[in-house]
Amino acid sequence: MGKRRQIPGKEYTFIKRRTGEEDTGILPQAYGESNDFVYWNPKKNFSLGGYWTSRKFKKDRSITDYRKRPEENKNNSKRWAAANPEKVRAAHQKHYKNNVEYYTIRSHYLNIFKRSYPAYKNLAFYDGWNPDKGGSFQSGADWIIENLGRRPDDTRYELHIIRRYPDPENLEKPYGFVPNNLIWIPKKEHRRQEMLEKILLENLELKNKLKLYEQ
Repeated sequence: MGKRRQIPGKEYTFIKRRTGEEDTGILPQAYGESNDFVYWNPKKNFSLGGYWTSRKFKKDRSITDYRKRPEENKNNSKRWAAANPEKVRAAHQKHYKNNVEYYTIRSHYLNIFKRSYPAYKNLAFYDGWNPDKGGSFQSGADWIIENLGRRPDDTRYELHIIRRYPDPENLEKPYGFVPNNLIWIPKKEHRRQEMLEKILLENLELKNKLKLYEQ
C-alpha cells in the first residue's frame, strides 16, 4: 500500500513502521507551515518542496522552528559541548587541519592588527585579504593553495614572509604579508629567519636613533 498524499487542512494518520503505532491529526492549512501535530520538513528534491513529519514520532529538526528557538538550541549546543569536550576538540583539530591556509591568513592578520608583537609592527597586509577593507581570509587561503600549494606537512612547515619591509635598493619588490612575497619553509628555518630579521630591525632602529642624536 503506497503512502497517502498529505493534503493541507485534512486529517492525516502517521503509522510507525516498527510498532504500528498511529498518530492522527489535522495538517496545517498550507504547505510549508507547521502546527502542534506536525512540522514541515523542507526537501528540495520533492515536488512540493518538502513534507510533513509527526512531532510525536520524530524530533523536530525543521529550519523554521529552529529559527524560532535560537536560545534553546544555543543552550543545547553549549550543554553538548560541555559534556563532550574530547569530541569538540577533535572536531576543531580536524577543521583546522582541513583549513590550515585560512587560519594562517587569519593568524597573521591578528598578529599585525590586534596583537602587540614587535616582529609584526607596521607590517603591510594585503587589502584583498583584509576583512576591514572589504577583503577576506578565504581569498588569501585560495591564493595560497593556487600559487604555493597546501602546506607540505601538517606540523613542520610554516608560511614565511620573504621581505618584511621595503628594499631601499629596489622599492618595486613586494614586501609585507602580500602575494608573491610568501613561501612555505620548515618551521626551524622560519624561526631562524624571524630571529635574524628581529636583529636587523633592532640594529636599524639603533642606527636611526644615533643619527638623530648626532644631529
